[in-house]
Amino acid sequence: MATSNNNRVFLITVFIFAAILLLALLLTSRGASKYEEGKNEKADVKKMPPIVQAYAARTEAPIEPDRAIELLKEGNKRYVTQKRLADPGVGKESRKFLTLGEWPYAVILGSSDSRVPPEYLFDAGLGDLTVIRVLGPVVDQTILATIESTMLDGKCRLLVVMGHKESRAIRNALNVVEHPSTSESYHQDSVVRSLIPSVLKARKNAHTTDGLKKAVAKENVRAAVRQIQAGSGELQRLVHSGKIKIVGAYADIASGEVEFLPDED
Repeated sequence: MATSNNNRVFLITVFIFAAILLLALLLTSRGASKYEEGKNEKADVKKMPPIVQAYAARTEAPIEPDRAIELLKEGNKRYVTQKRLADPGVGKESRKFLTLGEWPYAVILGSSDSRVPPEYLFDAGLGDLTVIRVLGPVVDQTILATIESTMLDGKCRLLVVMGHKESRAIRNALNVVEHPSTSESYHQDSVVRSLIPSVLKARKNAHTTDGLKKAVAKENVRAAVRQIQAGSGELQRLVHSGKIKIVGAYADIASGEVEFLPDED
């Protein structure tokens, strides 16, 4: 009987040892497989064009707001001097990588005007900018929701509100201030009315028609920045904590230059 029990204990011990050994081999195999996959992924990234490698780096470390502003300035300089990148990130490799997701470095809220496309003004590629274009530009719930959907997850840390003096909305707002009975349409009139405070404020220091249009454009941008922070407590908290920045900018159609406006006191 003792011998039989000893045999059982021996067999159980052998079984447990074999099971542990098999489990160890499986874990080692999986670890090696994952290691090889990681090496292959890194090797694949290294084989990509530099523009795609730079984009891939953003998936691990989102670009800080100040650096994002520098990237926009560098891109705008290339646009103005007509030294744009041969491929800013719109080729086959970029499109393939972007099927994994998006990690833009800036949101641009601008005017719905065919002459100021942000992707061109900043010489940007696919996945670089989230662009929102509306008349004005003005801010409403849809605009706030669109901005939040891109910025609240921490992947994008810069919002730029960009205006220009040739905006149809600005022209109509100036006309309405001079001729209150003027009307374009119900929906356009609602946008124009929201710009009138900017017109009245800008008129105090502008002395020419061109100067007034430019002043209104900048004042409307500043007003939009304030409205965004006031309209979204989540974005406001991120601004106050220094995690994101919301800045204003002014685009000149003739020169192509984009001027970043100083922060308000």
